Amino acid sequence: MKLVGPSRLPQFGSGAEGRLRVMTTRAVSDIRTLFGWIQQDVSQLPVLVVVAGSMTVAQRQALARECVSRRDKPVLVLDASALAFLAARGTGLFATTERVLAPFSAVTPYFPEASDTLPAEMFYGRSDELSAVLDAQGSSILYGGRRLGKSALLKAAAARYRKTQHHRGLYIPLPSGMGLTPGDIWDLLSRSLEQSGIAERRRNRASAMHQVEEDIDRWLQQDRARKLLILFDECDEFFDGDAREGFVHTTALRNLMSSNERRFKPVFAGLHQVQRFAALPNQPLAGAHFGEPLVIGPLSPGAAYRLLHEPMQALGIRFRSDTLIHRALTYANYHPKIIQHIGLALVLETHSSRAQAEGPPWTIDEETLERVIGSPTLAKSIRDTVRLTLHLDPRYKLIALVLALYAYRFGVDQPIAGRELRAECCEWWPKALSATPPDEYRALLEEMVGLGVLAADDTGWRLRSSNVLLLLGTPRASRRNCPRRRAAPSPPCPPRTHDGHCRTDVSVPSPRPKLPI
Repeated sequence: MKLVGPSRLPQFGSGAEGRLRVMTTRAVSDIRTLFGWIQQDVSQLPVLVVVAGSMTVAQRQALARECVSRRDKPVLVLDASALAFLAARGTGLFATTERVLAPFSAVTPYFPEASDTLPAEMFYGRSDELSAVLDAQGSSILYGGRRLGKSALLKAAAARYRKTQHHRGLYIPLPSGMGLTPGDIWDLLSRSLEQSGIAERRRNRASAMHQVEEDIDRWLQQDRARKLLILFDECDEFFDGDAREGFVHTTALRNLMSSNERRFKPVFAGLHQVQRFAALPNQPLAGAHFGEPLVIGPLSPGAAYRLLHEPMQALGIRFRSDTLIHRALTYANYHPKIIQHIGLALVLETHSSRAQAEGPPWTIDEETLERVIGSPTLAKSIRDTVRLTLHLDPRYKLIALVLALYAYRFGVDQPIAGRELRAECCEWWPKALSATPPDEYRALLEEMVGLGVLAADDTGWRLRSSNVLLLLGTPRASRRNCPRRRAAPSPPCPPRTHDGHCRTDVSVPSPRPKLPI
């Protein structure tokens, strides 16, 4: 059975390629017997059970409980009552059917460990970034921290680009740590062109660069309506190697774009090194060629809200108030992976409480949210996510922890001037910034703003929020984790009043503050 319209939940959409297995029965006498029948289906597809009669409320609640203990196969049950409702008020799209039936299932739509495998249904926001990537004149360089959604954005761009007739979008992740040379990018591109039907399959791949150039030129010249978007992911090692060779391969890709009037466009995504290469003068990554680098940071508030709210809504899970949603998002610092962690934990919490709760709807109240967010397992997952970003560059970690100590002393909302911050960092690790020119130091701070760690105003720099401070650890942990700490430095100079006296009215957050509303 093929679905009509999109699904909100991956298990019934992209995870099953929009297909369902259908099982029919006249009535349901026992829910466990029903699942015994379902388990006879050896396919990996979700099952839609069509019941000729109407199920009682007790049977529906038993179904909801049994689904929790049988999570290996997604199940929807459509009885006569649900069918009558959909016939009278439905839209003819599967999303409406899903919203009526999925609250009794036990699927979990959140996948915090997915990066380049994130289901399409769970990609939210990034509309400006998508537009820039799809625009022939838009940015060709994306950078950001780990697990912030670069790969998901590239895959979404490829899928959207392919929806236009005569357009092809190819996503190509570049393997790392396998001893590949920069020139191997042409072999990877050649295979992708062959698999997509743009180029013919060849046994001999000699002179791959020139062959790829000829294949792309030929394909584009055959029809003026044709366009080709190539999305390279994990480009850090490629640029490291290509820089040593004088950017030979990047220049060739740029020239291929120019010679075809930008009907061919390469896009490169990677970590912070990608942006730093783009800032170098006299090289093909400069803004005049590939546009200004585009930072992929935390989600916008609207996109983050929808990521937490809409899948829950499809599952019949509701928050007691919007305040709780915003509290969870603030705790997550709008980081997509952390939101996925929180969403998964909340869904599993509602599953575990079905034996005592009557529903749907399944309600998340303040006590439930605090219990889930306060769990050691979730806290560790979130801290690990933050560390992935800080470990991109040891100077990131140093700056963040020095600012954490400053925040514990003077308040998280109190900024510190860039020059003073640099001096504090040098107190802890004298060599860390000694070879870093002022422009590069400021670029470091701006990168950390883009990554969602810092915030800035006209007076200086600070941690983005009290929740970032909380994730960095207690004052003792911050001192212990500061890179290469020598003898404890003297306390930083506190903020001053207009007449030069030290301020004593600054607020200092508790090491374990209550989540902000």
